[in-house]
Amino acid sequence: MKSSVDNKAPKQQVHLQQNLKKAQLEEDRLSEVERQNGLLLDKLSKIAGRKGAEEADPHKALVPGQAPAPDRVTSLNAPARKAQLEKIAEENQQLLKRIHSKQLGKGEYSRDTMDKEFQQHEEYVKLGRQA
Repeated sequence: MKSSVDNKAPKQQVHLQQNLKKAQLEEDRLSEVERQNGLLLDKLSKIAGRKGAEEADPHKALVPGQAPAPDRVTSLNAPARKAQLEKIAEENQQLLKRIHSKQLGKGEYSRDTMDKEFQQHEEYVKLGRQA
């Protein structure tokens, strides 16, 4: 009888090829997501079934979870917020104008303009040293 070495790959074990624990964890995670979705759906359906602000008496107090009517909503700082937003919008417009006014042609720099600005700057520095 002739001796020989078995060079074949080992047999694949079925329990090692299938990652059952990973599949179980994934299934558990998906079932938890489905459960949470069901709870959220129930809450949303309860909210949708409530009496809306349009149907409610404007002089009555709101019940928990009821949205106020649009004309009933007042904020004490709404005018200040509006003024602040208008100020920001105005500042943005001014900044945009400055950016557009500084652009030369196609985003190129003008050496002559830069030289003139530098010379002006140097004059200001000299004046500052003299004072």
